[in-house]
Amino acid sequence: MKISKDEFITILLADDDEDDRELFADIIHQVNGPVKLHSVSSGNELISRIAVWSGELPHLLFLDLNMPGIDGRACLTEMKKHKSFRDTHVIICSTSSSPDDINYAYEKGADLYLIKPNKFSNYFTMLKNVLNLFINEKLPVRDRQKFVFS
Repeated sequence: MKISKDEFITILLADDDEDDRELFADIIHQVNGPVKLHSVSSGNELISRIAVWSGELPHLLFLDLNMPGIDGRACLTEMKKHKSFRDTHVIICSTSSSPDDINYAYEKGADLYLIKPNKFSNYFTMLKNVLNLFINEKLPVRDRQKFVFS
């Protein structure tokens, strides 16, 4: 899907941590032009929202793995079952650098795996790079060596 820098990129963020959602929103609106950001605070809310989604589908889903209730792993699996959401790029955005988590995300069809950095400037650069990958049609990243951003 080719998108110009003038078009809105629609992003759905699923993260249970309010501070992380606010930080993500602050960064994403500074990064790369017009963005429509929707967010949910749990896997349960994400699954419910997907079931009744109307309107333009998100281009990108940033998905935290470690959420209470339905976690990101189950959400990733569920996303791939919904025909209308199969083309949404799923980017895991987690503090986990566990090889098991990374391998699970890769094998279940995530497009990219981000390890959340501690510094604002690093997070800004990371999200800018991800949006550039999307704009330049370089998602999904199927090369295991390039699948993880940290």
